[in-house]
Amino acid sequence: MTGNGDNVHGDKVFGDKFTVEGHHNTGKIQNQYHDRQDALISAVQALRVRVSAENRHVLDESLDIVRAGDNTDPGTLHQALWSISAIARRVGEIGVPVARAVHEVMSLLNM
Repeated sequence: MTGNGDNVHGDKVFGDKFTVEGHHNTGKIQNQYHDRQDALISAVQALRVRVSAENRHVLDESLDIVRAGDNTDPGTLHQALWSISAIARRVGEIGVPVARAVHEVMSLLNM
């Protein structure tokens, strides 16, 4: 796969340029992460109104870490995702969309 998001102005080139060779490649992970990140944030926001104040606090702190995305230490992000997942599993069926969204993000990041 070859990607070229170049925006050329005069002799300057802006944008991403990447080449991926081989089979079964997923594509550019950055864009996929942001899509999954947005889905996770939406799912958590829908869940947070249905949990206790203590769990809302944990979800809010974890969402701050998830929103930081690329600027977050991988270990800190991993812990935040596990915290979100634990609350989602604890509340039962209403937490299933959140648990799925966490799983998708973690799978994408090979966690």
